[in-house]
Amino acid sequence: ILFPAFGKLMAYMNRTAHILSAYQHTAPVAVLYHAEAAWSGQSWMKMQKCARILREHQIDFDILPSEVLELKDKILTVNGRQYKALVIPGCEYLGEKAAAFCKKAKAVDFPVYFSDFAPKNVQGTTVGLLDLADILADMTDVTLTPFHTDIRIYHGIKKGEGHVYFLFNESTWSSFEGRLKVKADGKCYRYDPMENRIFRRKLAGGSIPVRLNPMESALFIVTDAEIEATEELPEMTGTALLNGKWTISLKENGEFVPYEVTERLDGIMKDGWSGTICYEYQIPGGTLSEDADYIMLKLPQVRETAEVWCNGKYVGNAIAAPFCFELTHAWKKGKNL
Repeated sequence: ILFPAFGKLMAYMNRTAHILSAYQHTAPVAVLYHAEAAWSGQSWMKMQKCARILREHQIDFDILPSEVLELKDKILTVNGRQYKALVIPGCEYLGEKAAAFCKKAKAVDFPVYFSDFAPKNVQGTTVGLLDLADILADMTDVTLTPFHTDIRIYHGIKKGEGHVYFLFNESTWSSFEGRLKVKADGKCYRYDPMENRIFRRKLAGGSIPVRLNPMESALFIVTDAEIEATEELPEMTGTALLNGKWTISLKENGEFVPYEVTERLDGIMKDGWSGTICYEYQIPGGTLSEDADYIMLKLPQVRETAEVWCNGKYVGNAIAAPFCFELTHAWKKGKNL
């Protein structure tokens, strides 16, 4: 059932990886890996606890081992990447290399924060785990409003070409609608790697409007370059619910067999049945405005994958939320199937 859509997933991954790999990931904060603390003391905190607080507040970070900690021009620098602060999960004892770095950092006023409690062999600033995000908020290059714990943000920079922002809504039930505040300036585009489409997006005062359904991703590019043949990302204004009778067919032995005509789409299947279902609906004339510029079909509760035809024309398939299909080019006046 799912295999025909597998190629679409691979194409999505290939396009996304192609773009993200062209940009250098930039994170404002580094988090020290906790292995040495776990080996050398009785009291220690897993780095995952710090990571969760930072992730839920869209503060990106890299996890670093103590061996790579080095100050260059008073800044923590690793492989050309610079960090504005180092977070060390609470521990009873800090390893020799990390302790030496902390002493150097204190001498040049580079910020190092110990989460919840500091080690006995190093003096430093202790911050409550739940207060980490507030302390580090001013160091990030991106700000999301309103607050949402399940939005993840990846920021990459390509010298001379601009910035990329990859957002993902990890929630399986909660949508997000708000704005992404960035420090970059230029023309803004939203790229859809699933459908391989790109649209212009307004960047007003460093703020990008964002709408993310559960489990949906978004990729924004901010650059001075002009990308030709791009349209403004359409805004959906009016909606219409498809309330009426659906013709249901089940695929058996390679063919669809009529099953039921019903107004309800929930609870119609036999217990233990698995397979492909065909839903057919006749949309009466006048359901939508005849002069609509953009028509989208949204299926809110698809279980796995979906394919859509409109008036006999193949519209496309979707393998993940949001299950939205553009019907504009297949739509006609009057009735539509």
